[in-house]
Amino acid sequence: MPTTTFANPVLPGFHPDPSVCRVGGDFYLAVSSFEYFPGLPLFHSRDLIHWRPMGHALDRPGSVALDTAISSSGIFAPTIRYHDGRFYLITTDVRGIGNFVMSATDPAGPWSDPLPIPIDGIDPSLLFHEGRVWLTTSASGQAGILLAEVDLASGRLLDQPRLIWKGTGGKYPEGPHLYVRDGWFYLLISEGGTEPGHMITLARSRDIQGPYEACPCNPLLSHRSTDNVLQSTGHGDLVEDAAGRWWMVFLATRPIGYHGAHHLGRETCLVPVDWPAGEWPSVNGGRPLPKTLTVEAPHKQPELPAPEVSFGATLGTAWQFRRYPVADTWSLSRRPGALSLRCHPATLDDVSPLAFVGRRVQHFTFQAETRLDFVPQHPGEEAGLSVFMNERYHAECALVPRDGARVAILRQRFGRVVAELGAIPVPGVGPVGIRCTGEPGLVHIAVSYEGAWHVLGTVETRHLSTEIAGGFTGTYLGLYATGGGQNRDSWAAFDGFTYVPG
Repeated sequence: MPTTTFANPVLPGFHPDPSVCRVGGDFYLAVSSFEYFPGLPLFHSRDLIHWRPMGHALDRPGSVALDTAISSSGIFAPTIRYHDGRFYLITTDVRGIGNFVMSATDPAGPWSDPLPIPIDGIDPSLLFHEGRVWLTTSASGQAGILLAEVDLASGRLLDQPRLIWKGTGGKYPEGPHLYVRDGWFYLLISEGGTEPGHMITLARSRDIQGPYEACPCNPLLSHRSTDNVLQSTGHGDLVEDAAGRWWMVFLATRPIGYHGAHHLGRETCLVPVDWPAGEWPSVNGGRPLPKTLTVEAPHKQPELPAPEVSFGATLGTAWQFRRYPVADTWSLSRRPGALSLRCHPATLDDVSPLAFVGRRVQHFTFQAETRLDFVPQHPGEEAGLSVFMNERYHAECALVPRDGARVAILRQRFGRVVAELGAIPVPGVGPVGIRCTGEPGLVHIAVSYEGAWHVLGTVETRHLSTEIAGGFTGTYLGLYATGGGQNRDSWAAFDGFTYVPG
C-alpha cells in the first residue's frame, strides 16, 4: 500500500459541509453552494486527497428558490449516499421548498428534479439499513437531532420525527450522519456553531431510535482554543475505504492575521480515523491535527490538471452565477473565446440577480488575469472584475465613463462605506488587462494598456472576511457588467481568464 503526505485542505477555497460516499474504489463528494448556481458541486477521487470536479447536481434553473435567496441562504449542507445502483443527494433549500432529495444512476448526472420531504430542520442525512431508509435532520433552534423513516419514492414520512440526541451541550447541534457498525448505530454531529468553537461529537445506541450514549472522548475533533492553522473544524462525514480503513472529511477555516480572519471560506479537509472493531473511533488520538499528514492512501492518483484558462463553448465547472443567470445578459457565442456580459440594471450592491460570472478564490497567494474589451456609453455603466464576498462587502476594478473619458477605477464597499482607492485614465478604445495578485492578507490590482502594467491599488482581505462581512461563503473573482440601474444594450467582453496559485 503506497504512502503519501498531504496538507489540508484537500479542496481549498469555498467548499463547505462536505459529504462523501464510496462505490468500489471510487469516492464521491458533495458540498454546499448557498446562493450560487449551478449548485451542489460534485467531485470524484480515487485516493480521497485529489478531487476532480464532476459538475453540479442542481444545473437547471427554476428548481429551487435561488432567485429570492439572500446571501448565504439558498442550498445548505448536502448528504450524498449510494444504495442499490442509485446515488442520492439530500439537502435544504432554506428559503424555498425546505428539505428535498434528488437521485441519479450516474453522479455526473442527470439528476432528478428535487422531491420535497416534509420534515423540520436543516442538514438532512440518509441511512439505508435492512430495507428501510432513515432520515435525520438538525431541528430548528437548538433542540437537537430528529429521526424519521422516509419513503424516498414519494418523499412521505412513515412516522413522526423523534428527537434522539441533543448533543453534549454545545450550541446548534447539526450536521447529523448515522452509520451502522458492529451492532451499533453511531450518530456523528457538529456542535458549537460553524465558528471557532466548532466541534465534531459522537454518540451511539443499540437501537436506532435511542437512547444514545455520548462518546467518553468527545469532542472527536475540535481545534477550539488552539493556534492551529485549521480552525472551526466541524461538519464531518465518515467513509470506509475498500481496505477497511476509515476516513473523515470535514470543514475548516484558515484565519490569518492578528485576531484571525478568513476570506477563502470554509474548506474541505481530510483525516484518517482509527476505529477498532466494537470500540469508539478516534481522530489523531484526540489531539489537534498536524500541518501535514502521512497516510496509507487507498489509491495513488496523479496531480490534477491545470485549470482551463479561457472560455469555450460552455462554462467550465469552476464558474458560477450569483443566483440564476438573467436571460440575455451573458453569452459565450457572441464573441468566440470570450465571455460577454450585458449591462443589466442590477449592481454588485443588489440582492437581485445580476450579470455576474465568478470563480472561487482558493489560495492566499495567486495571480488572476483577464482582458476586458468594454467602452461605457452612458453614466452608470461599468464592467470589470470584482473580489466579491457579498453585496455589502466587495472590491472591484471597473471601466467607467468619467468627464468624457474612459477610466479604470478601484473601488471598495465596506458595509455602508464606499471608497475609491485608485483611478487611472485609459485609452478610449481597445482592451484593458486586469490583474489580481494575491498574498496573505492583501490583493493587489493592476491594469494594462499600451503594453505596460499600472498599479491601481491594494485591497485588504480582512475587509472581505466572514469575521467582518458575515455569512457562510467565501470570496469570488467575479466578472460583471451593470447599467447602474438602467437596462442597457452595452456589452463587455472578457477575453480569457487565468488563475494560477502562487
